[in-house]
Amino acid sequence: DCNVFNSGAFFYASKKGEKEDNIVYLEHGKPMIFGKDKDKGVRLNAHGRPEVV
Repeated sequence: DCNVFNSGAFFYASKKGEKEDNIVYLEHGKPMIFGKDKDKGVRLNAHGRPEVV
């Protein structure tokens, strides 16, 4: 986060309590789940585009 040019640009990924719901940690061979309660995931829709479910 650059205070001069992009102040707050990465707030979603750095603020305590917010980052758990916005960051996906990728691990080879594991499903892409995230969220504080691990209740969100990423899948490909019928058009092959990723979507959060």
